[in-house]
Amino acid sequence: MWQVLLAGMRTYAPWVTFPFAVVVGAVGYTIERTIRSDNSQAAHVKSIAEEREERQLAESVGQDCTNVESLKEKKGIPRTVLDRNAVSR
Repeated sequence: MWQVLLAGMRTYAPWVTFPFAVVVGAVGYTIERTIRSDNSQAAHVKSIAEEREERQLAESVGQDCTNVESLKEKKGIPRTVLDRNAVSR
C-alpha cells in the first residue's frame, strides 16, 4: 500500500506543491508589502543612476555646452592598444 501511495505522491507532486507555493508566496508578499509601506522613506529612495544624473545636471548648469574639445586631438586616447596602460598612469 505504501508503494502505491508514494508512487501517487511522486506523480502528482507538482499539482500538490504548486498551490501550496502560491499560497506561501502570496502570504509572504502581503507581509513584506505591509512592512515596507510603514516606512515611507524607503519607497522614495533615489537610485544611484538618478543621483548621478541630477549631479551631472547640476554641474552642467554653469558650463557652456557649445565649448567642447576637438575630437581630432584625442586627448587621453592611446594611439595603440599597447600604449593603453602608459596613458592611464
